[in-house]
Amino acid sequence: MKKRDLSKYYPPGFDYERWNGFAVLALVILLLAVLITYIGRFEQAFSMIYKDFHHQIFDPEKKMKLFSDILAGSFSAFWIFAACCALWAVMMRAYFSMYSNSIYIMKRLESRSELVVRCIAAPAAFIIAAFVLCVIMILLMRIHYQLAVPKICMPAGNSFGLLDLFRAFAP
Repeated sequence: MKKRDLSKYYPPGFDYERWNGFAVLALVILLLAVLITYIGRFEQAFSMIYKDFHHQIFDPEKKMKLFSDILAGSFSAFWIFAACCALWAVMMRAYFSMYSNSIYIMKRLESRSELVVRCIAAPAAFIIAAFVLCVIMILLMRIHYQLAVPKICMPAGNSFGLLDLFRAFAP
């Protein structure tokens, strides 16, 4: 399979393979942090619905916490990732001026947007990819929640809507 030429989305001479590797590593760390947070909160809430934990007997009077309550704030690490990507875009703009000296060429081009595209394309793509992966994780976590919690312990009004999605990303 032929590798795509990504150099048109970066400043000339920029070591984009290394920075893409850093961004992928940060994305993996983000997803692991979200997953660990969810698992910890879910296990804590799940252990509260037992009458006898050693014999795995559920108390029918106790209800599991709402999925939106377990998920609330779990994705605040996404905003840290987005801030790092914004700093990456600023760094690439500074790279144009300080290291590559191609800022003068970029300003003389007919397409004024070329400089902006080269500075924000990669960070924006990573932010969009992170958001899509986080939404996929929310869907997978919701499936896990539905399958793991017994019907007798399922709380009333356990729907998950768009407002709950915003609540998950709130810091």
